[in-house]
Amino acid sequence: HILAVMLYTGTEVYSDLRKVERQADYSKWPVLAAFLEHAIHLLWLSNTTDSPPNPPFYHGMGSVTLDPSKFCASESVGQVLGTFTSWSVKPAVALDFLEANANSQGGLLLVADHIDVPHADVSWISKFPDEEEVLVCRFAQLCVKATHVSPLASGGNLLMAQCGVGIFPDAEEPVP
Repeated sequence: HILAVMLYTGTEVYSDLRKVERQADYSKWPVLAAFLEHAIHLLWLSNTTDSPPNPPFYHGMGSVTLDPSKFCASESVGQVLGTFTSWSVKPAVALDFLEANANSQGGLLLVADHIDVPHADVSWISKFPDEEEVLVCRFAQLCVKATHVSPLASGGNLLMAQCGVGIFPDAEEPVP
C-alpha cells in the first residue's frame, strides 16, 4: 500500500493515471488504483494527529476556467472528481502551482469541510514533503459554497472557490 503512495507521489505515474481516469478509463491502472485507494483509507482511519483537527486544504489549477454552476447549487448535489486529487494544507503551495501553470485563467479550490471524506496526509512519504500534500480518494464530490474572482499577475482571472467535499447522494458524473 505504501509503495502505491510512493509511486503516485514520487514518479510521473500519477500524471498518466490521472490523464486516463479523467477520460473515465479505469482499465489501465486498476491494481495501482485499488492499492492507492486502500492506502488512503487506511491512513485516514489511523490518523489521530491532525493538528489542527481537519485542517483546510487547497488545490490550484492553472489554465482552467472554473464554472461554479457546474459543481452544484446546494449541498445535496456534488460534482464527482473522477480521479485521485492532490491538495496541500499550505495555500501558498496551491497558488505557486496555479501560477506556474496558468496562462490567463486559474482556479483555486479551498476545502475546509472534509471530515467524512477519505484523505491522507502523505507529506511524510512524498518526494516533495514541503508541499504538505494531502491525497483525496477518487470519486470525492465537491460542492461550491462561495466564490470570489480576483486578477492574476498574468492579466487573467483567478476564481477562488470555497467548497465542501463529501459524499452526496445525487452526484453528477465525474469531472473530466
